Amino acid sequence: MNVYVLRHGVAEDRDNRKYPNDDDRPLTREGRHKLAQQVKGLGALGLSLDVMISSPLLRTTQTAQIVRDGLSSPGKQAMSNVLVP
Repeated sequence: MNVYVLRHGVAEDRDNRKYPNDDDRPLTREGRHKLAQQVKGLGALGLSLDVMISSPLLRTTQTAQIVRDGLSSPGKQAMSNVLVP
């Protein structure tokens, strides 16, 4: 079994006024773009996943969706509160 750990893409800066709940901080436009480019590279290497597990935080679910969209075999997706900081 291979386990790959991927940190979320570049997210908006912490700002208690814009995001009083840090769980709601999204990826930046640049973060989404860079991540999509990285996933293209992973796809070119033939990476396929059986299961992808993310936390329910917005930036991690956005990251998981970009990975799913960029891989030809993204596998099943699941969320786990165990991954919440």
